[in-house]
Amino acid sequence: MIANLIMGLVFGIWIASYTSSVFYRLPRKIPLNGIHESGFKPFCSTCKHPLKFYEYYSVISWFFCGKTCNYCSEPINPIYRISETIVILSSTLLAYYFGMNEYYFLLFILAILLIITNSIVFSNYKIPGILFFLIISLGGIYTTYITHEIFDWVLEGSIYIFLILLLAKFNFLKLDFESYLLLISAASWFGLRAEIFAINLLISTCLYYLGLKLSKKAFDMKIIKLLISISLFATTIVKSLSV
Repeated sequence: MIANLIMGLVFGIWIASYTSSVFYRLPRKIPLNGIHESGFKPFCSTCKHPLKFYEYYSVISWFFCGKTCNYCSEPINPIYRISETIVILSSTLLAYYFGMNEYYFLLFILAILLIITNSIVFSNYKIPGILFFLIISLGGIYTTYITHEIFDWVLEGSIYIFLILLLAKFNFLKLDFESYLLLISAASWFGLRAEIFAINLLISTCLYYLGLKLSKKAFDMKIIKLLISISLFATTIVKSLSV
């Protein structure tokens, strides 16, 4: 148990810096390969100065850079630290509860994809289509693995997608296109057996609307996308623990 916890922590720290790099580069169409021939190695997102490994690697960079860039002294966007922290915590907790097995890797990849997706959303960029494709593909692998069948979940997922497309066409839920795509992404993970997902999303959305009423703040679609992502991940965890 302790060994899994340590391995999950170390692996999470290793992956976290790459996650923050991907969410910055992907919507801006910057090559993801750090040793690309065009020289797109890790750099400051403000002054573009190349960074040394201890200035961009998660946790280590927190001590060597603090809250500002070492070169331009501009504040480092807190979303980097937030996303890295969530990646590390996700890896550590998943390793603790599931061990370093296939469930850990499938769920951890899902967590990374959702963290990247929401980091892009809160950076005010459009979600690249490749992320939706990867979430759906990973869901197909996960569902096939735990059910040992393909036809049933493909059929159920197709019906689920059809229903979401109907909602999107008439926009009954008053959501934007990306939010509907996130709902569609859940099809490969749950199909028509999405009761827990729907309940989680309904409760969290109602609490959000209640909070808006009490605080008198404006509605933010980014929060809805975050709630969909949290509901998807939480429901998948519950589903995995019950297998």
